[in-house]
Order: sequence, then structure tokens, then C-alpha cells
Amino acid sequence: MNAPLECIIQKYEKSTVDWKKGMSGKRSVIFREQDFKETGKRDFMNQLMELEMEGLVKVKWYQYGIEAEKAWYSLEQMETIYQRLGKIPKFKRIDKLKEEVDQQLALIQSQWIRSYYQSFLQSLDKGDVPKALDTPKRELLFTCFKAIDCLQEPVYKRIFSKKYLGNTKTFEQEMQSHVISTAKKFCPDVEKEMDDTTVLQQLWIEEYAQELSLKGKLHFCLKEENGSTQEINTECYRFGTTLNSQTLEHAEIKEVQNIQKIVIFENKANYISAPYKDGILYLFSHGYFSPK
Repeated sequence: MNAPLECIIQKYEKSTVDWKKGMSGKRSVIFREQDFKETGKRDFMNQLMELEMEGLVKVKWYQYGIEAEKAWYSLEQMETIYQRLGKIPKFKRIDKLKEEVDQQLALIQSQWIRSYYQSFLQSLDKGDVPKALDTPKRELLFTCFKAIDCLQEPVYKRIFSKKYLGNTKTFEQEMQSHVISTAKKFCPDVEKEMDDTTVLQQLWIEEYAQELSLKGKLHFCLKEENGSTQEINTECYRFGTTLNSQTLEHAEIKEVQNIQKIVIFENKANYISAPYKDGILYLFSHGYFSPK
């Protein structure tokens, strides 16, 4: 460890422009008491003297070898300083992350996920590494959002997690909270007041089977597993009926209907108390309607 060089790198990386490739000029750094904590002040000053003799820094001393006022370093020598510490220059780390994000953008179709990734690029251009990228879970994040982008029909959460992330609980434990907060910020189909379950439903990820309650005369065909179809008319359910998620998935609405008005209820009690009337289709589904 070379404590003075660590101080120089910290200041260098906090700058909005110095860290960029091709920058030139001299910069100065002032050392403070906290900089001596790990090495001790004497060892710190000894290291500083050695760096000055090597020509990596120029020091203004209060008292030579004992107290330094400040040190100057050259931006052209920063790669050498990074090499001395076995570190990768910031501009190279930034370029690598931008390349990874660009590769993911080329694979994504959903505009809201693209907007999320483009926000990464905007931060990286400023030299700020988003927390989501500055983690060993970066590959998991890319894999998860690519999988969400591919969904075209509802899938149960643990099946999604097993299929795309390798374990039934990985999504819930590692990615769910981040996906939900990201969707609330970038996905136009998601509203901030939605609960977690509803947000996931908007992304085609279901925690449990959904249901749609209806009352009225609705004609639809239900496709059986053997390929045959069964025509269903809900007119006989004068007090309403409920279709589960599998029925919704396999149902096909008939083109000709005798419906003049559709009434959607937010309150189940109001839905139940609404009287059956010809030409009116009443619908109720708890919370927000999912894509299904």
C-alpha cells in the first residue's frame, strides 16, 4: 500500500473531468490527519519522500520529511500511479461498463428497460457508477431484465426464477425489490401507489393465480388440452361467476356479442349488489388489472 498515491487517486476520481482519458496538466492534493491513520504519519512522509525522488510527485514541505503542506501530481502520469497500486484507471473501468450496457441495450426491446439502461450511460458519462452496476450481481441484473423483456405471457414468480435465474428463490431474494423500484420509476404501466404484487403482474410475473369476476351475457370459447373447443355463455350465471387465470389464458372471445355497456367495479360489494341486466357486462378484479 502506498498511502500518498491512494490519496491522489481518491481526489483524481472525485473530479468531474480529470479522470477522463487524455487529460493533461498539474493538480495538487493536501494531506490531512485522517490520511495517516493506517500507515502512521512517519511512514506516510517516508513514502512521500520516495515518490518525490522518483519524480511522481513534487512536494511543498513545512519541514522536509516530517510535515508536508501539499503535493503536485501530473495527470499524464496517472496510469503509472494506478499501475503502482495494481489498479485499473477509472476511465478504463467506465469504458468497460459502458460497453457492457451497450451490449445489453442491443438485446432489449421494452422501452422502459431501455430507458433504465440509458440512465446508466448518462451517469457513466459523468463519471458516476450506478450502484446497480457497481456490484458482483451485475450479470444477474442483466439476465433478469433480459428475461422480463422476453415475457409475452404470465408466468409464476418461482417458475420465472428457476427458468431464467437458476433457482426458484433467486428472483425473490436478490432481484425483486430492485425490479419493483425500477418499474415504478421507468415503466409507464406501473403506478407508484401499486403494491408489489400488482407491479409484478404488470410485468407478467404472478405470485398466485389471478381471477376475474363477471356478471352478464359473455360468449367465449374455451380451448381444451386435446384441441377441442367448448362454447360458454355466462348468461346462465345470473349472480355472476369467476374465471381463473388458466381459463383466461385459454379463452377466446367470440366476435358477436350482445353487450351495449361494460361496467368495471373497484369495490366488490358494489359489484355483487349490482342487478343483472341484459346488455350490460359487469367486471370486477381486485386491485389493478394485469396484462392478462
